[in-house]
Amino acid sequence: REEAQVTNSGGMWDGSYKIYNKIGIPKKGELVWEFPATKALDEFSSGLRSTVKFGHLNVAETSHFSHQGAEYAFIGFDELTHFTVDQWSYLLTRLRTTCGIKARWFATCNPDKNSWVRHFIDWWIDPETGVAIQERSGIIRYWGIVSEGLESKVVWGRTQQEVIDLLKNEYGDDEASEDDAQSFTFINARLEDNKYLGREYK
Repeated sequence: REEAQVTNSGGMWDGSYKIYNKIGIPKKGELVWEFPATKALDEFSSGLRSTVKFGHLNVAETSHFSHQGAEYAFIGFDELTHFTVDQWSYLLTRLRTTCGIKARWFATCNPDKNSWVRHFIDWWIDPETGVAIQERSGIIRYWGIVSEGLESKVVWGRTQQEVIDLLKNEYGDDEASEDDAQSFTFINARLEDNKYLGREYK
């Protein structure tokens, strides 16, 4: 959410060296990794240079608008519960690309029962215990956003077509299409699932 959280010692920028150092060129002042064109990348991205940029949205009301007009093939949120629902939903409208790969977003978070994220994943959480329902972990569902005045409402369905039909028939969105019904899943994770991290934190 804050630039300091990206650049702190041991933070995401430092961690990115472990992933990209042998194939990319870091530009720390811009928080960008550039990947020079290679034959493999040319075939993958139609000759476009690939980049990974780290950013922040430190002002809740306005920061996300700085991404207006952008096209991203991937968006990742670290600690999604620190962002507002408006920041998240606006950034997802920038998730579009003609580079030939499937656009997608990922998010990580720690439990926060008061966050909007908690309500977004209600179907995967036991309402009595507040614990993830293991049998539903990884099950894919589909969702869309409906604007009701100044508020946004999320509608869910078991299939993409079910969400499209809801948007059209119940909310009057005659132009609803596959672009308006995205897939989503919640994956329950525990520390013991990551044996490498478990060895580090002793």
